[in-house]
Amino acid sequence: HVFGEPVDAGFSLTSVESTEICARGVGPDGPFPESLARVTEYAGGHHEKMDGTGYPLGLSKNELSLPARIMAIADIYEALTASDRPYKKAKTLTESLKIMSFMVKDKHIDEDLFRLFLNSGVYQQYAERFLDPSQIDEVDINDYLTA
Repeated sequence: HVFGEPVDAGFSLTSVESTEICARGVGPDGPFPESLARVTEYAGGHHEKMDGTGYPLGLSKNELSLPARIMAIADIYEALTASDRPYKKAKTLTESLKIMSFMVKDKHIDEDLFRLFLNSGVYQQYAERFLDPSQIDEVDINDYLTA
């Protein structure tokens, strides 16, 4: 999703609206009980960047929790490989991992966690379970690991 563009016909959020939603995730003005207080942090973290230039809160790597950084990688990978999005074609493993490697270089996602994602084979396990076989192409993770 490109920020500020409609997700569905006639629907989009401004950066102010997005920040307000994140800020009101818990408490009397928010939809979540205290036991789920960090849901908005985890769910909204995929727009933050490791260098603090993301949105809605401009949080850096050190300000984002480990679960929020993990969720960002999972969310981005799922979005890239998803076949149920009317606005885009599902990407192959190599296409998805290449895009994500550029996101590491751009400080959008955590480099150490991306390395773990690749080295652990989680990307492959997910693919074998959820992706169409036509999306599962030959991957050399060394092509995506930075020196």
